[in-house]
Amino acid sequence: MDHHDHIESDGPFPGGWLWALVAAVVTAALARWFGAPITGSVVLALGVFVVFSVLLAQFWEAPASGDHDHDHGHGHH
Repeated sequence: MDHHDHIESDGPFPGGWLWALVAAVVTAALARWFGAPITGSVVLALGVFVVFSVLLAQFWEAPASGDHDHDHGHGHH
């Protein structure tokens, strides 16, 4: 069985907090649109912000710049 190497990365995605903020704002807007009170919308948005920022900071890494081998052994050239 062939081993598939992972792409090396430069580290965590630095713009992850921005995507988390966007997700939180969208969540708050949708919660208000569905009729949730302001306090509930803010609490829900804060929860989404925390979860997304932690997940993006810990688990998502931008691919490293530079060339890497694209040959995956499927006979494509």
